[in-house]
Amino acid sequence: IIILFLIFIMCIILYVKYGYNKKDYIVLAFMPVVGFYIFCFELLFKKSSLPWYGIFIPIYNSYLIFWLAYGFIGSSIKFLITILITEMTILVSMYSLLFRNIITVIAIILSITINVIIYILIMINIADRFKQNRILLVLFPYIMIPFIALNKDIKYDSI
Repeated sequence: IIILFLIFIMCIILYVKYGYNKKDYIVLAFMPVVGFYIFCFELLFKKSSLPWYGIFIPIYNSYLIFWLAYGFIGSSIKFLITILITEMTILVSMYSLLFRNIITVIAIILSITINVIIYILIMINIADRFKQNRILLVLFPYIMIPFIALNKDIKYDSI
C-alpha cells in the first residue's frame, strides 16, 4: 500500500510540474492498477520464500517468476533457453528489418507465438504450485493472481 501511495504521489508531482495532457489521464488512471499487481507479485514471492524486492529488478524478476513456476533447477535451464530463443528472434527481426521481406513477418509471428507458449507454460506451472485451476489462471490472470496472492489459505507447494 505504501508503494501504491508513493507511485500515485510521484505521478501527481510529475504531472503538476510538466503539465497535463488528455492522454496522461489514462496513464494516471492505470498507475494504481500497476502498483496493485506489483504488490500482488510481492505477496506471491513472499509465499514462495523468494525475495520480495526481486520484482523491482528487471531481469532478476523474470528469473524469479520462472523459479516460482519450475523450482530452482528447472528455472535455470528453462530461463536460459527462453532467453536464447528470444534473442534469436530479436536478431532475426533486426536482420529482416534491414531487408524488409517475408522474414520480418515470420520473425514477428514466431516471436509472438513463442512468448504466448512460454506464458501459458508458466501460468500452468504456477497454478500447479498453488494448487489452483490451470485454465482460470491462463485465461484470467488479472483476477487469479490477486486471488492467490491475497488469500491466506492458499499455500505454495515447492513439490
